[in-house]
Amino acid sequence: MKNQIISKLKYGSTWKLVGLCAITYGVYGAHYIKTKTSLINEECEVNGRISDSFINFIIVINYVSLALFIPYFFVEETSPIALLGDLVDSVCNVTLIVWGFMARNRMNVILSASESDGQWFHGFGTFFFSLYYFNFKVNKLSESTRPDRSEGEINN
Repeated sequence: MKNQIISKLKYGSTWKLVGLCAITYGVYGAHYIKTKTSLINEECEVNGRISDSFINFIIVINYVSLALFIPYFFVEETSPIALLGDLVDSVCNVTLIVWGFMARNRMNVILSASESDGQWFHGFGTFFFSLYYFNFKVNKLSESTRPDRSEGEINN
């Protein structure tokens, strides 16, 4: 079961995720979160699942942030649009951190991980890098759970 959830959650390069999030001003990240949350929730008890309402809020707030991004360049820093844009961006950042800790906690339970083993999703990375740390950690766990190659493949 542990290897199965990791293989389902495996995405691509974390740098690819960073780039796509930057190009889409965070909207891609919101959809990434929705996809990963669905997979995590499949493994959780009903009362331990991450709320769909919370995930939908993340998506909506990221689209609102994107919608306020362009007008932000054409107004003064003290205008209501600029202040609203700053507020919405702050809310986006907080929701990403909250999701990161929610996903982290569930993954630690699903994997039966302890702080002393390599499967543990750490708080530092979660706080500062949220979905990027999540993707990085899943990729690292995926590499460590791959079946070992035969000696013939190693020597070639």
